[in-house]
Amino acid sequence: MTCTYIEAIDEMYGMLQERWASLTPSIVDGEAPKILYIGQTQKTKPPADKYYARMELNVFDEFQATFKTDIDGTNSRRYTNHGILLLHIFCPFSDAQNSIRGNQLGIVARDSYRGKRSDSVVFYNCKISPWFPNEVFNKIIVSTEYKYDDVG
Repeated sequence: MTCTYIEAIDEMYGMLQERWASLTPSIVDGEAPKILYIGQTQKTKPPADKYYARMELNVFDEFQATFKTDIDGTNSRRYTNHGILLLHIFCPFSDAQNSIRGNQLGIVARDSYRGKRSDSVVFYNCKISPWFPNEVFNKIIVSTEYKYDDVG
């Protein structure tokens, strides 16, 4: 099935948001950590004592999937888009269990995509990686590659 770039983004966000909202409050003993999405403005810095995440999408390959030039009667071609989704999870050093909880949040995010597909997007190579901390936050990065077809 094909989808547009915007539809693919919505499906990727939706798959994470469902699990994140239901499973993460018990991990951090409170409300689900906020996820900042691409294009979403942040007026102030996130509090240094709260968990939060930031999503990033990188398309690294698009190729023409068919030679046919009239897909669905629209005088268009089918393209396959291939990229990587990164979820940066920020875990405050003010929480003594930030490393354990960060990894648990990473597992929730990874399992949102591992071995799964949405209506249009296929996910594979899901990984959790610890990353360099800054002064305030420990950082975990969850990555998954994705692929979807679109007509254009």
